[in-house]
Amino acid sequence: MKQSFYLIGSRGVGKTSVGRLLARRLDVDFIDTDELVQQQSGMTIAELVGQQGWPAFRAIEQDVLWRCSRLDRVVVATGGGAVLHSEVWPQIKERGLVIWLTAPIETVLQRIDADPGSASLRPPLTNGDQFREYEAMLQEREPLYRRLADRTIAAGSLDSDRIVADIIEIVQFPQQ
Repeated sequence: MKQSFYLIGSRGVGKTSVGRLLARRLDVDFIDTDELVQQQSGMTIAELVGQQGWPAFRAIEQDVLWRCSRLDRVVVATGGGAVLHSEVWPQIKERGLVIWLTAPIETVLQRIDADPGSASLRPPLTNGDQFREYEAMLQEREPLYRRLADRTIAAGSLDSDRIVADIIEIVQFPQQ
């Protein structure tokens, strides 16, 4: 049985909040790949992207994912673009259950706007309109999320406790 969990989905869907709670409930370690990227680079994500660009961020993110893929009994909240690293996902899927958290664009944008730390953790992908940027990003990444996910949970209207309960139920009663 797979003993690690990888939470995927766009920025602002609740991967970190859900991941922390899930790890606590399962009594396993929690890892946030964005936090590891910041530790490894010595900068916030916004600083890293601003100074070195998205390719530098993605290179560090890929290294972090490779290191996570070798761990057992962890809950990993991935960055929204982690699914772009196709070469690491076969190993992740071998060892872990991949859960895609989804939420409507409006909900995600409200959460991002309400989060005071959002600017340093979620730099804009472009300089365009936030709604259109998010919509374009989803169009690109949604097929990747869908292909990688073992399970999908619509997290938009659920609180973190309910989402964690749903994940634990999936683990206890896997679909045949």
